[in-house]
Amino acid sequence: MATQSQWDSIPDVSEQTELENGPIKIRWSGRDRARVRRSLQAALADGWTERAIARPVMSRQKTQIVIKTEEELEAFQAEYPSRCKWKVRKRIDNEIEAQLNGDDKEEESKLSDEAQRRKDETDLNTLMEEIVIPHARKWANEVWPGGTVDVDNISWFWNHHLSHCAGKAYWWGAEPDGHYDVSSPAVGLAPGYFYKHGLDEMLAVVRHELIHVWQKEHEMGKSKGGHGPDFKQWLDDMDTHRHCKHW
Repeated sequence: MATQSQWDSIPDVSEQTELENGPIKIRWSGRDRARVRRSLQAALADGWTERAIARPVMSRQKTQIVIKTEEELEAFQAEYPSRCKWKVRKRIDNEIEAQLNGDDKEEESKLSDEAQRRKDETDLNTLMEEIVIPHARKWANEVWPGGTVDVDNISWFWNHHLSHCAGKAYWWGAEPDGHYDVSSPAVGLAPGYFYKHGLDEMLAVVRHELIHVWQKEHEMGKSKGGHGPDFKQWLDDMDTHRHCKHW
């Protein structure tokens, strides 16, 4: 158990060197984050103050990390790579680099302005009827000849309650998110994702959700679902991705 002197031995942030472009803030939660936090807690208890300098990074917010100084950044970068998945490491490395270079704030500002423009200028119902559904029909007919996926049997709607994913496929009798009751296959799309990332990214999500519909219409899909092998086999044909961008 850490003694009071061990807690006090962590250098105060005021004695460290502030990052040139301000604090780095990165969304992060889950098991990998918990492992890093436990590791730093153990380092503190064992008196490894050089490693424990990064402990506040993991404690300032519940769903994101906040790095304020060069010393914290150095200690954090030495600690976390061995305790989280490669995909997580890559994302965090990229976000750290972008924020160190000041690219992140500039890009977020551009996205914010563009997102507001899309929101102000777009009629979602028209977008759905004239672009989204015809796009889905075209791709379904090209990839699955003979109507294996019947786009016209799918209930397409804008799901304003989605906040962690860009789209979601629902099956018969589902009550998605407690807000909708669907009696046929349905696909809900997040308007916020379109506002932020634009039409091309939104249509990639449409093609992604079509694969989920295909899964649900086949025994293999019903037994496995998700983003496993039966999903990945269609990624190239549908020109889409397994996971949407962060928004």
